[in-house]
Amino acid sequence: MGRPPSNSSGDDGNGRTETSVITRPRARTARPPLYKVLLLNDDYTPMEFVVHVLERFFGLSYSHAVEIMLTVHKKGVAVVGVFAYEIAETKVAQVMDFARRNQRALDAGMVALPDAGRVAMWNARPEDMVLPVARLHAIQPLRPLHDALCALGVATDTHAAPPYALAHVRAGRSRAATLGQVAEALAAVPPGAAVLIDGQKGDGIEGILAACRRVLAVGEPLSQGHGKLFAVVRPETLPQAVTDWAEAARSRCGPDGLIRRPGGFSADGPDRGSLLLADLLPRDLKGHVADLGAGAGTLAAAILASPGVTRLDLVEADALALDDARANVLDPRAAFLWADATRWRPGPVCDAVVCNPPFHSGRAADPGLGRAFIQSAAAALAPGGSFWMVANRHLPYEGSLGEVFGEVTRIADIGGFKVFRARKPVAAMRRAVDHGARRGVARTSRGRGR
Repeated sequence: MGRPPSNSSGDDGNGRTETSVITRPRARTARPPLYKVLLLNDDYTPMEFVVHVLERFFGLSYSHAVEIMLTVHKKGVAVVGVFAYEIAETKVAQVMDFARRNQRALDAGMVALPDAGRVAMWNARPEDMVLPVARLHAIQPLRPLHDALCALGVATDTHAAPPYALAHVRAGRSRAATLGQVAEALAAVPPGAAVLIDGQKGDGIEGILAACRRVLAVGEPLSQGHGKLFAVVRPETLPQAVTDWAEAARSRCGPDGLIRRPGGFSADGPDRGSLLLADLLPRDLKGHVADLGAGAGTLAAAILASPGVTRLDLVEADALALDDARANVLDPRAAFLWADATRWRPGPVCDAVVCNPPFHSGRAADPGLGRAFIQSAAAALAPGGSFWMVANRHLPYEGSLGEVFGEVTRIADIGGFKVFRARKPVAAMRRAVDHGARRGVARTSRGRGR
């Protein structure tokens, strides 16, 4: 008779039942060794390119990427991350390939970087520059990007300041504005110098390339993702077409009598939402008023129609739009402030804030931008102040308004737009209560001292 298996029940001969269990030893999976990815300093990679690589391939926040970049710059090396070998190897290969592809306009002989002289870049952004920072002059009229470039040590201005040895134009969504910048860049470099032009297909880079080929010597384009990069050579005499490009990019008078620049907000005429808000604004506004995201000054006339307004701050992040506003709004009560409206805070608080907030960041819809305008408006108001805002009907701003205002009223819903009036800003009411409490404590303390 065979022996019973050891994991079954049996009798030990004394009437007792035993049970035994055989357990299989669990194999322990050894954790793979981890490897540090190090970033080493060199003498030619731009700091902003390093920041972009850290954000793109290692998922770091902008502030963390800048911190690591500065560590590399000061100490020569920094740990970017710790990964399993295969992941670390893949990330290193991705970074090296990306660096090669982004430098090849210079390395492949497409353009020879001049030995001396400044290099200009129109519409420069921190994340996509590969030109030498020490010689770079960035031209960026948008205040948030301008400030980010300055923080990286890049010489940055809102307008060009020629001459330059080489120029780079980053194409935008407006064909007229981009060709105008190409014309400006060609006029800013000497004959025989190159102007690099790059952009995305969705922004019309193919049309820009075709326009340049018709009148200029154009190098072989390089494809990069969904875009193109190519170079044109400045001729001894600029063709008439280039002069026409410059003329077409100038600000022009619209149907409402205001001048606007191609590429700006509602460049062809007044925005319907702004017109609706202007019609519904009360004519008894008083004191200090701010127009957040003022653009070319579309709302200014309606605001300044109230004789009780003593000051109007036109707050605008685009320096070129603010140039147009200065030409459009001649009332001495107007002040023109080049500032990021989402961060702007007035000196003395405002009695009213008016706003048609943007809801696009580049090509992508970004309702968070409008919410940031709402929060900025609430923070700028006095306790008895009011906020007047127009928005597209589909944008869900009611909740955001309710978070920072004690009273919100939709006063119109017309033609795809809704207009709100908001009162009792929560932050201002709290400030008033705290101030009153402090005054009460001070009076009590003085009374006890008598």
